[in-house]
Order: sequence, then C-alpha cells, then structure tokens
Amino acid sequence: MNNYMKRKEQLFSIIFILMTLILFFVFKPSEYKICMKAYSQMKKMQYKGIVLNSFIDSENHLLPTIIIDSGKDTITITDFRDSSGLFNYLTKGDSIFKDKNSSLVIVKRNNLINSFSITYNCPK
Repeated sequence: MNNYMKRKEQLFSIIFILMTLILFFVFKPSEYKICMKAYSQMKKMQYKGIVLNSFIDSENHLLPTIIIDSGKDTITITDFRDSSGLFNYLTKGDSIFKDKNSSLVIVKRNNLINSFSITYNCPK
C-alpha cells in the first residue's frame, strides 16, 4: 500500500507540473501584445527635459532605457523598443520634448534640432 501511495503522489506531481506548463503557455501574452502595450504606454507619455542617461539596462532584460530630468521629476522610460534611431542618437545633456498621444520626439543639441517619429516594429 505504501508503494501505491508513492506512485499516486508521483503521478499527481507529474500531472500538476504538466497542467501548470500548459496553462503558462496558453495564457502567456504574445511578444506582439507585449510590444504593442509598450508602444501604447510610450505614446501616452509626455515629457520635456534634459537627458540624464540612456543605456541598455542589464538588470531589466537588456531593455533600452532613457532617464530624463524634467525639472520637477526624473522620468525613466523603460522598454524603449523604438526603431527610428532616437535611442542611439541621444546623449547626456540633450533637450528632449514629446507631447502626450504623439509619437513625435524633438531633440535639441547645441544649435541642432532633430525630430524622430517613434516606431515600434512589433513582431507579428
């Protein structure tokens, strides 16, 4: 009887692990949905300030990250999946401007003004 109970427990454990894995893969959001959510959140943002830093965050899945000083607050933009070239263009000290519900970002550096239309190439 003891051997029967051990086998029953093992079978239950295996079924539980399999069901957990199945549920994980069925309800896990797709990369496309995650990307589109990040794009939607980015569009809703409004900022105006000075770039303090832009870097690949090794502690957060190697996501591009931008830190902006708005004068009142420090704004951290994570999960920045833009393909316009803005992230690579930014340097510390750039002035950066973005209106809410817009994908247009203006960057001022010395006497140069550049605009970037933020685009996320979300995989389908």
